[in-house]
Amino acid sequence: IEMHGLWDVCSLFGQVLDCKLQLNIEGKSCGFGFVHYAREEDAAQAKNTLQKMQIGECEVRLRPFQWDDSALFTGALYARLIYNPYMDPAGMPM
Repeated sequence: IEMHGLWDVCSLFGQVLDCKLQLNIEGKSCGFGFVHYAREEDAAQAKNTLQKMQIGECEVRLRPFQWDDSALFTGALYARLIYNPYMDPAGMPM
């Protein structure tokens, strides 16, 4: 699944504030991501519905965020998806 697909699936359950898919240096999924919902109830509904669901070649497994998880996500590749006024569209400094 790609990041936009993950966002689309997760937004079926409520307002998603942030959604990140961890990518390797080749731009391929590492098999995990992070989704931040506006409401805890929406996150619980997503967990109950999506747990062990097959999406593409992967089985979905969900759990609440734990502070130790922050070490798993570098954010470097995610940052490229955010508009940066100091970079041209090709990602080169202006």
